[in-house]
This record gives sequence, C-alpha cells and structure tokens, in this order.
Amino acid sequence: MAVIVHVLLGVVLSFLGSIPFGTINVTVIESAIWRGMRTALWVIFGAAVIEFIQAAIALKFSYLIVRYPLTEQILLWVSIPIFIGLGVYYLRQKRTEETEIHGYSGGKGFLKGVIVSSLNVLAIPYWIFYGTYLTSVRLIDPGHGSNIMLFSLGVFIGTVIILTVYARLGLYAKAKFNRITHHIAPSVGYFFFLLALIELVRVVVRLFA
Repeated sequence: MAVIVHVLLGVVLSFLGSIPFGTINVTVIESAIWRGMRTALWVIFGAAVIEFIQAAIALKFSYLIVRYPLTEQILLWVSIPIFIGLGVYYLRQKRTEETEIHGYSGGKGFLKGVIVSSLNVLAIPYWIFYGTYLTSVRLIDPGHGSNIMLFSLGVFIGTVIILTVYARLGLYAKAKFNRITHHIAPSVGYFFFLLALIELVRVVVRLFA
C-alpha cells in the first residue's frame, strides 16, 4: 500500500506542478509544433528525468528550506536572468510563414528537455514545500531511500503524461490555426519575459514585506 501511495502522490503533484504554463510545457508545445511529436517526446523524457532527480533531491534535503528560508529567495533571484535569457532566445528565433516540421535527432531533443528542465530552478522549492508538508502529515516517509525513489518515479510518470497531453494540444492548435503558428516563437519569448517580471515582483514584495 505504501508503494502505491508514494507513486500516486508523485503523479498527482507532478500534474499540479505542470498544469500552469511554465518553461517546460511551453517548450514542449513549441517543439511539437515546429519539430514534430517524436521530437517533443524526446524533450518530454529529458525533462522528466530532471524532474525525477529534482524531486528526489528536494525530498531528501527538504529540511534546508525550513532551516534556511534564504535558499528559496536565492532560487527566485536565479530564475529571473534564466527567464530573460529564454525570452531573448525565442525572440531571436526566425520563423517563416511555412509550418513544415523539421525534427531534431532523439539525442538533441532529449538534451533540450534536460537543459530546459534543469533551468527550471523554481521546481526545487515546489518539491521541497510539498515534500516537507507530506512528511509532516505522515503521507510520505523520506527516511528510506526506496520511498524517495518511488515518489520520484511517480513524478517522472506524471510529468511524461501531462507533457504529452500538452504536446498533443500543440499539434491540435497547429492543425486548427495553421496561419498563426509562425507567431509561436515570439509569443513564447514574451511569455518568459512575463515570468521574469512576475518573479521580480515576488522578490521585491518579499524584501519589503
């Protein structure tokens, strides 16, 4: 029973964490539209592997955020230049009026998923918060390495499922709105600038709270 609980909690929390638009799901949608479903799946698996690692590390060291709140503040500061950098990257992408798919190799797509997910430093406070909470209410027992692995496996599975749904939605949007897909890259760029602005506001609010 404990095995099922740890895996299901990982699946559910990965769903909750991936539903809002963020660096990973936006990248997956963009990859599906411009690189095809096969490439998007490689990106998804690369991102899911990093989510697995981040969840395992966060659960193991969840006490850090409790003892040292400054840790989360530092991660917020780090996320701002990352979002700005991603925004610049996507704004510089040149798209033509054509919507022909040019796929990546599996390795390149997987690496893209790994990089984008690694840059998503805000996932760490997310997993630390829920790891600490679930441990405090005795739904998760991080005292055993096997429990951490089971929870992280659930995170991996949930991430793959929800990001695959996003990739499918991207292909559906392309089929329905083929004439506006060349605006995808600039839109993604502006989205990351918006994320940077949101995180900057959060940092300022915390400083003067």
